[in-house]
Amino acid sequence: RNFITPSQEITTLLNAVIDKMGIRRFAILYPENSYGRFFMNRFWDKLENMGGVVTAVESYDPESTDFADQIKKMTGTFYPRPASVEKEFEQTDLTDPGYDEREKIKEGPEDKQDEPEPIIDFDAIFIPDGFQTVAMIAPQLVYHDVRDVQLIGTSMWQSDKLIKLAKDYVQGAIFPSAFFEKSGAPGVENFIKSYKENFGTD
Repeated sequence: RNFITPSQEITTLLNAVIDKMGIRRFAILYPENSYGRFFMNRFWDKLENMGGVVTAVESYDPESTDFADQIKKMTGTFYPRPASVEKEFEQTDLTDPGYDEREKIKEGPEDKQDEPEPIIDFDAIFIPDGFQTVAMIAPQLVYHDVRDVQLIGTSMWQSDKLIKLAKDYVQGAIFPSAFFEKSGAPGVENFIKSYKENFGTD
């Protein structure tokens, strides 16, 4: 086959988020299948070699459409917290200069107001799955108050349908690609022109 390898995908992705963006803390949310496990392990090994750290990791059934339990486990809201931990967390939050602003923008139905506030100790979430699943996960992350984290994935994210399905929830997401039509490289521009002339389509 003629395609980018998993190692190339992961190296390119981590060069962007670790070296260029300075992200060091990661969560991994992956499907419990051979593809998900393979990319999870490769990603984890590579990021540790580059100085990154995994603070949360959860798997899900590839046929699942509800990711609430996994998201809650990643953010410490699935299991009851010991009183000492809850007290420490609340004190830390109250002294945070951004606390009032976060309270103003907090959204959600009334049945969520009694839930503990999530602990987001990661700056990016790696999801090695297809765009169809990512389009379901991204809105659920926001619903469970996982906001302002970088979404990153594999080349399986590359589809116009991801934008149509998930809209604002995936803006700014990063994933590797074997082909980028707007790269501006002469070889790419010539290929696009020749392809369209021969086949009448992009």
